[in-house]
Amino acid sequence: MMGDIKSWQSLEFAKLKRRYRKDAEKIRLLHQHGMRVITILFSGRPLYLNEEIAKSDAFVAAWLPGSEGAGITDVLIADDSGKPRFDFQGTLSYSWPNTKLGAMVSRQPLHIPGYDVPEFEQCPNGEHRPLFEYGYGLNYSDKLQTRDLTNIPLDRTNELAGSADVNIEHLYGVRASIGDYQMKVQDGDHLEGENVSRNNALQLSAISTKPYNYQQQQDAVRVNFQGGDAALTMATGDQEPENFAQFYESGSIAFDAKVISSSSESVYLFIESQSNEVCSQFTKLDITEQLHANDEFKTVVIPVTSVASNSAALTQVQIPFGIETTGTLDMVIANIRWQRE
Repeated sequence: MMGDIKSWQSLEFAKLKRRYRKDAEKIRLLHQHGMRVITILFSGRPLYLNEEIAKSDAFVAAWLPGSEGAGITDVLIADDSGKPRFDFQGTLSYSWPNTKLGAMVSRQPLHIPGYDVPEFEQCPNGEHRPLFEYGYGLNYSDKLQTRDLTNIPLDRTNELAGSADVNIEHLYGVRASIGDYQMKVQDGDHLEGENVSRNNALQLSAISTKPYNYQQQQDAVRVNFQGGDAALTMATGDQEPENFAQFYESGSIAFDAKVISSSSESVYLFIESQSNEVCSQFTKLDITEQLHANDEFKTVVIPVTSVASNSAALTQVQIPFGIETTGTLDMVIANIRWQRE
C-alpha cells in the first residue's frame, strides 16, 4: 500500500491489492487442507481480516519492523529446550476493526466523563465495535487467548455506499493499485518489452512514452506509435494469470483516450494468455474507428464478448489489455479497466 486507505476503498485486506488477495486465498487453501497456519501480517495500520484470523491457528500483527525484522523470529521460534526465547510485549495503540468500514473507531477516553463521540469518529460501542479494543495484546505468560476466534462473525458488506468499484478491476490510472499490473511497450527490436515508467520518458525504435497529467499528477501516459510493429500492454505484475471470467456476460474493457494524431493503419485491441490453447479463444478487435483525433478525452468501451469466445478462457489472462498497430498514432491513455454492470 502507498499511503492510507483511499476514499473508494474499505479496510478489507484481500481487496486492496492483487497480491493481498492471493495471500488471503493461500490462507484459506491451507486451512481447507487441514494445515496449521501461522499468519504474520506486515502493515502500517489495522485492517479488516476476520476470515484470515479465523482460519489461522495463530495471527501476529508485526506492523512494519524495518531493519529490526529479526525481532519477529525472537518471539516466534523457541530455544533448544522448546521454550520462548522472548515474550510478546506489544499492545494495540489503536482499535482493531471488526467491520470493513470501521476505519475511524478508536476508544472511549476514560478520563472524560460523558464523552460524546465526534462526527469524524465511529462509536466503539456501536455497529463498529472493534474486534480487538485499544490496549489489546497477548503473550505466552499471563495474557492468553480466551475468546473463540475460530467463529468470528464476518462482515458481508460487499461495497461502499455510492461506490461502483466492486464491479471494476482497475489496471492503470487514478484508482489502480501500483504493482498489480505493469504497463509495457514493445517493438521489433524489443520483443520482450520494456516497463513504462510513471516518472520518466521512454524511447524504443518504433514507440515512445512519457508521463501525462490527466486527473492528477502523472496518472496517464502519452504513447507515440512511430511506424512499424509496436504494442502497448498491461500485464499482471507477478506474471501469474488472473481470472476475469466474472466479466464475460455483461462486462467490458474500457479506457480514456485523447487522440492527438489518428493512426495511419488499423489499430487492434487484444488480450493474451501464455497458454496457446487459451489464446486461440481470443480475438483481436479493430478499434481504429474509435480513435479519431480530438481535443479532449473520450471513453472507449469494448464488450468483453468481442475479444473472448467464452468465460472459461478468461480464467487464465496474463495480458488483460493491449493495443497494437503498424502505423503512426499519437495518443494519451488513462484509466484502463475491466468493468461490468
